[in-house]
Amino acid sequence: MKSKVNELLIPNLGYISIISIVIILGVVIGQNSLNLREKIRQQIITRDSEVLYPITVLQITKAKDRILFEPWSFESELDLLSVVLDSSELKGVISVRLFDVDGILTEAVPKSFKKGALTRTDVSQLIKLEPLSRYHENIRLSEFIHKSVNGNPAADSIVPLLEVIIPLHDKESDAIEGIAQFLIDGSDIKNEFAKLDKNLLQQSVINFIIGSIVVSMMLIWSFHRLNKLNIEISIDDCIDDQLENHRSNILILILMNLVQNAIEAIEENGTITLISKQSDSHNIIKVSDTGTGISESIKLKLFQPVKSDKKKGNGIGLSISRQLARHLGDELSLEKTDEFGTCFTVTFPKSTNTLNDENSNQTSQVVM
Repeated sequence: MKSKVNELLIPNLGYISIISIVIILGVVIGQNSLNLREKIRQQIITRDSEVLYPITVLQITKAKDRILFEPWSFESELDLLSVVLDSSELKGVISVRLFDVDGILTEAVPKSFKKGALTRTDVSQLIKLEPLSRYHENIRLSEFIHKSVNGNPAADSIVPLLEVIIPLHDKESDAIEGIAQFLIDGSDIKNEFAKLDKNLLQQSVINFIIGSIVVSMMLIWSFHRLNKLNIEISIDDCIDDQLENHRSNILILILMNLVQNAIEAIEENGTITLISKQSDSHNIIKVSDTGTGISESIKLKLFQPVKSDKKKGNGIGLSISRQLARHLGDELSLEKTDEFGTCFTVTFPKSTNTLNDENSNQTSQVVM
């Protein structure tokens, strides 16, 4: 079967390529934005612990130096609490709680805050001198504050809260003497998160719109140019085999890339031929063109990224196509190339599944 490229390729391959690439672009931009969002949020959450921890270690070291000639011990939680309070003069600190090395609460300021204990997991991490930061976007203060007999309206409040837990030790020792927990008003962090989400959303939308326009214009220009070329596509024979949708979709992507490369290799007039064959165990598809061929310098590293004969090519098409093929147990190889044209071969195993009509909607038939 033979047909002009403007009758066969452009209406189908063109629109499918544009839609597919735009969808992929949107997914990539969205995923990158989510990853960036999570990374920045984590940096904001850990920011206060990165300030409080070294300050507290420095305060403890200074306190020890001041009483160098007097017995001084962390067995007095009140002394330790005083040192911690000196370190907590940050905006928004609403409570400081002191724990022993086993994670049992020993002191709290203000007194209205409940006693309790840290989890073993938290204590294990703190013993390794690793501070903890947890952000609670909406938490009821009654989890921390005692309710009085007459009731405590503040205890029923739902607020954003930042919880910072740090190990207590001096600069000269890695053995912790206690644990401090700072409960900090999380309103500022909540506002920062809202601004971050707004900015990332705007940036993602702008990137998607600009990227979609650029990609679409490039593809439209390419297919408009191809519409003016005199290229014939010849498709012979048929592979009478049924493949799973996943395998057949990837195979189509590989063939689309090979056909696109073949079109770009033909300057004005030429023919692209797709021939399909079958052996006892494999299907074989050959994509050949009558273009200018591939140079020797490129042929040696043909399937490596960033190796291309195209003036505007980045050389990743064949590399990705081969990776996709090998991922499915298939093989993409260069059969021949010279001044008369190029031929690529895609070899893939025959399907071993026997399919009936009930399962026909789960498979795709590859017809060449």
